[in-house]
Amino acid sequence: MTEIDQTTSENQPLIKYGWLRAVLFLISATIMTVIFSSSAVIVIALFSGIDLASLSTNARDLIKDLGLPANIIISLFGFLAMLLTAWLFRHFIDRQPFRSLGFSFSGRIKELLFGFLLGFVMISAGFVVLLVSGALTVEMMQANGLLLFGYLIFFLIGSFNEEIMIRGYILTNLCSSMNAYLALFLSSLLFALMHLGNSNVSWLAFINILLAGLLLGIYFIHQKNLWLPIGLHFSWNFFQGPVYGFEVSGVNINGMIIQNMSGEDWLTGGPFGLEGSVIATILMVLAIAVLHVKYRRPDSI
Repeated sequence: MTEIDQTTSENQPLIKYGWLRAVLFLISATIMTVIFSSSAVIVIALFSGIDLASLSTNARDLIKDLGLPANIIISLFGFLAMLLTAWLFRHFIDRQPFRSLGFSFSGRIKELLFGFLLGFVMISAGFVVLLVSGALTVEMMQANGLLLFGYLIFFLIGSFNEEIMIRGYILTNLCSSMNAYLALFLSSLLFALMHLGNSNVSWLAFINILLAGLLLGIYFIHQKNLWLPIGLHFSWNFFQGPVYGFEVSGVNINGMIIQNMSGEDWLTGGPFGLEGSVIATILMVLAIAVLHVKYRRPDSI
């Protein structure tokens, strides 16, 4: 065997099929996340004197049960578990550098900022439409810098976690075994299914989260980079909840703006938040079209 042949052989994945690598990673990452997060919950509960039996089985309800600082720690442990799993799979199963999941930062600062700006513009547009239509009224505004900073850290961890897991590892490996658009749809469907356990989820909310998966992934399949999706994911959640006061995927957040909503749930999103509204549907579809046209390359698919 020549040196070139040996190098090529060493770079071949340990498991041939990308879809199988994605499935095994999903199972492993889920188990690791549960172990790490549960351990963090137990330690925090014991030190805080909280009865474990009284805690909600819904991880997202732990914000109410344990408070934001504890949830930042729990989220961080879950993120580290997923990150460790992704590194192990990428290094030993895929036999590729971890950075190849989409972490090249050269020339990507503008795209990171564009993603952040796009998320802000989308959620702001939804807020303005509801405000102008009379479906939303602002009761009062409050400022808590420490709480806002806590939410910033919390949603930043969540954005990195979900983007590395879904778009970075799973979508990358699905693309290696099937058409990229099919891989994008399947990863987006998984993304939506992961949110089915959220409070007050509706069929429209499910469709919108599926569209959100397509939005976050359409740039990735063209550019093979995670920075724009991370910026977009973070700013959408951060401005939606901590700033404008909407529920974030069914989770109630103490926002800077205290709002009062009236009208049909299909318009306002109801208790699920703006993500459950037809306004979000329209915004998602328009944004998907913009990113597809803007970032598609002839050789990207």
